[in-house]
Amino acid sequence: MPPPQAMVVEPPPTVQPVPAAPSPAMAGIGRGTAQVALLLPLTGQHAALGGAMLEAAQMALIDAGQAGPGQAPGISLVPEDTNGTAEGAEAAARKAIDAGANLILGPLFSHEVRAAAGPARERGVPVIAFTNDADVAGAGIFVMGLLPRPQIQRVVAEAAAGGGKRFAVLAPASAYGQRGAQAAEETVPQVGGSLVAVEFYDPGGADSQETARRLARQPADFVVLPEAPQRAVTLAPIYAYYETRGARARFLGTQLWDDPSMWREPALYGSWFAAPPAEARVAFTERFAALQGRPPPRIATLPYDATALAAALARRPGGPDFSIDAITQPNGFAGVEGLFRFRRDGLSDRALAIMEIRRGSAPVVVHPAPAAFDDRPS
Repeated sequence: MPPPQAMVVEPPPTVQPVPAAPSPAMAGIGRGTAQVALLLPLTGQHAALGGAMLEAAQMALIDAGQAGPGQAPGISLVPEDTNGTAEGAEAAARKAIDAGANLILGPLFSHEVRAAAGPARERGVPVIAFTNDADVAGAGIFVMGLLPRPQIQRVVAEAAAGGGKRFAVLAPASAYGQRGAQAAEETVPQVGGSLVAVEFYDPGGADSQETARRLARQPADFVVLPEAPQRAVTLAPIYAYYETRGARARFLGTQLWDDPSMWREPALYGSWFAAPPAEARVAFTERFAALQGRPPPRIATLPYDATALAAALARRPGGPDFSIDAITQPNGFAGVEGLFRFRRDGLSDRALAIMEIRRGSAPVVVHPAPAAFDDRPS
């Protein structure tokens, strides 16, 4: 099988400074003829986040060698401000398409994506959105955010392969938690395991600790916990304290656990989570911090990879190609978040590693990410 299309290239010998975040009315960045819109919240309450994501996209253009005079042509990246609202996203999408955009990167939030999808679908312009809401995917709208479903599928499969077949689920009754639980419910039987219990709690209520105590009465080898660090570090020790005598379940989670607050909780030592390989992301983080004087937000890797993808598609031998076939090529793309590809249903597949939380250190890789996809996307 041919290798995935590489997008991330070595930076030039002297990295150019990234300009400060521009006003929403700024002209395109880059010298290419293929126009790509970047929809971000550049004003409003999420302006700081949007500005950092724009800086990450500019880094991708520099690394692709097309952000300065005399460098290779490819795309012209045109930022458009969504203000973080549905109305702003729809207006930004229409403005970008009317100006000739061949591809839209962003927006960030699911309500923005739903609003931008209307004009994009009307005009046949693909959208690569930064949300992880699978419900907005399809009909030319591609979701680039890290989805809980494939992460849970990956970590459950590896856990079952290592021994122990009893799984329990402790999840918030949020969209993210419900999708994680559903993935566990589907995957556990497929890997020869049994699901002993599934418990949901109100993500904004006070019943989560009682739910953890109740679940602990059901002996399990693994507990799937699709939860953010702040709540996970509270629930894991409660569950461990009330476990059946002699039991020691291993917690299973997602890349949300790649957070230092998780590494200090003894109840989580030995726990596993699925996440993209860290090496390229660490290098990206260091370079961003060196350029901007501050670390990037975790989500900044998405506009970097999306912009690098757009630049790669613009340089295809036959000329720029932002078609559905090009975006969904089965071998995928290599980015700072590892190997990924888009499916025709708008969802994404990612090559994920299994990380283990250990005492006194950052998580370590116990099962590396696969080097290639071994099947065709749906």
